[in-house]
Amino acid sequence: MYALTNKSIFKGNIDALSPIDLVDRLSKRTTLSVFVGKDDKVAMPYLSEKYKEAVAKKGLKVSLTLIEGQHDIFLNPVIMDELTGIMMEYDKAYSADAENPTVD
Repeated sequence: MYALTNKSIFKGNIDALSPIDLVDRLSKRTTLSVFVGKDDKVAMPYLSEKYKEAVAKKGLKVSLTLIEGQHDIFLNPVIMDELTGIMMEYDKAYSADAENPTVD
C-alpha cells in the first residue's frame, strides 16, 4: 500500500481488518451505499463487488456505484447527492419522531 500511495501511515506491518471480514457484525437494520472509483488502484472495484455480494447474502440492503475516477472520489457530485438524500431522509424521519414521541 505504501508503494501505491506513498503515505507514511502505510509503512511497515498494518494490523487491520478488511471490511468484508466485518460483514457478520453489521446490524440487520443496516443499509449500505458503496462507492468506488472505476480506476481505483487502492480499493479496487472488484473488492467492492465482493463486499456488496457478502452484504446482500446477509439479507441487507446494499447498493454499489462505480464512479469515474480513481481513489479520491469523496467530493464527487454523485456521492454528495447521495449523502444529501440520506441526510434528508434521516431529517424527515427524526422530525416525524420528534412530533410524535412514544413512551416505553
